[in-house]
Amino acid sequence: MTGATGFGLFVDIGIAEGLVHRSEITWDKALNPMGIHAVGDRVRVLVTAIEPRRDRISLSIKRLATDPWSRVGRDVVVGRDLDATVTRLMLFGAFARVAEGLEGLIHISELARYRVATTADAVQEGDRVRVRVVGVDTERRRLSLSIRQADASNEDHSNV
Repeated sequence: MTGATGFGLFVDIGIAEGLVHRSEITWDKALNPMGIHAVGDRVRVLVTAIEPRRDRISLSIKRLATDPWSRVGRDVVVGRDLDATVTRLMLFGAFARVAEGLEGLIHISELARYRVATTADAVQEGDRVRVRVVGVDTERRRLSLSIRQADASNEDHSNV
């Protein structure tokens, strides 16, 4: 890697230099893509476009890895309980990683079996939580998760 900017990484591919746009660095939305590689790192890239008129070569690092959404419908299905790690807190809920590169939203109403005023009342970044997959939108690549429903299920089984 020869350079980094706010919008991506420059990589010398031998005959020219190309750009890995920040959206093409990693599948994992929880990671800052600009913090993964440093100038001088050797990286494998895939050429995704060549625009000779604009002297531009577009590259991708993430497309060399399996798309994490290929697991949705097989390992990640509605109704399944999974372990997750809270990655970001928002006013409307929290995002949690259920697998590398696969993140979902836990709406504030699904954070606990009791009403919470703020997301931070129920979870913090880095917390390991049990979630239930309650919705999958493959077209928009969105997962809806619930701690509340996973908790209720675990309590039901513990009373048996």
